[in-house]
Amino acid sequence: MLVAETRAMPVGLCLGGRDAADAQALAEAPLQQWPEAAVTGVELNVSVDNTRAVRFYEKCGFVCDRTGLYGTRWTSRTLGNEGACMSDWIENGPADAALCLILAHGAGAAMDTPFMQRIAEGLGEAGYRVVRFEFPYMRRSRAEGRKRPPDREAVLLDHWRETVAAVRARHSGAVAIGGKSMGGRMASLVADELDVAGLLVLGYPFHPPGKPHRPRVAHLAGITTPTLILQGERDPFGRPDEVAGYDLSGRIQVAWLADGDHGFKPRKRSGLTEPENLSEAIERAAAFLRNLT
Repeated sequence: MLVAETRAMPVGLCLGGRDAADAQALAEAPLQQWPEAAVTGVELNVSVDNTRAVRFYEKCGFVCDRTGLYGTRWTSRTLGNEGACMSDWIENGPADAALCLILAHGAGAAMDTPFMQRIAEGLGEAGYRVVRFEFPYMRRSRAEGRKRPPDREAVLLDHWRETVAAVRARHSGAVAIGGKSMGGRMASLVADELDVAGLLVLGYPFHPPGKPHRPRVAHLAGITTPTLILQGERDPFGRPDEVAGYDLSGRIQVAWLADGDHGFKPRKRSGLTEPENLSEAIERAAAFLRNLT
């Protein structure tokens, strides 16, 4: 992914050619009327003290990535040929790909972590369109500069439905969904309902760490969507001996990454490296996606 060079810009100047009055008008307008790239290649250091300003910067493609003494830094993600920032998304891979994979983040990490970035870039290079998005609580977390707990399950599932509908409006090919940990689990709850081509889960949280007596797998017994779960062998959310005892649908494949933890990272003594495990995960995911088209 190629990120455009940023430059400092006082908030009093135009935002992508828009003055303060235009900014307020945009902030009050329906989402559908927002331009796809209202601001490009700009870094703002501003204090945000009202929700309209927050909404404006977010819809223009800015993300809040630092808060401090001098206010909040909102940085635009203007990407090169390998991706393009829509208002709430990061995209990788060819726009005319036969299949688009929508990926959600995990409970405590955003859509642009090194893990999510590597997976998205790798699958984009393999020829798939990859769209990453964030749930409402994560967007609020960026705006406020502090961690927030995940939204209620109903909110997360509705956001999945809205995101899939929005992607289908722009992408004419097949659509698969998935994500990291919680994001993947939420995807698994709506996969059949949304009639997607496939489901890819990167580290399924089969149970809370240290609590195998509290499984989160009941719905997986009846899932009909072709599913691939990539899981580290040392994942505290579900290890091979535990997962072997679950009643999983025949449509689900579980592929194990040697000595990997929840992020697929192996121990040094295993002789493996994190990049190797991530590359294997990408290869397995790409092979799975090929069978969906």
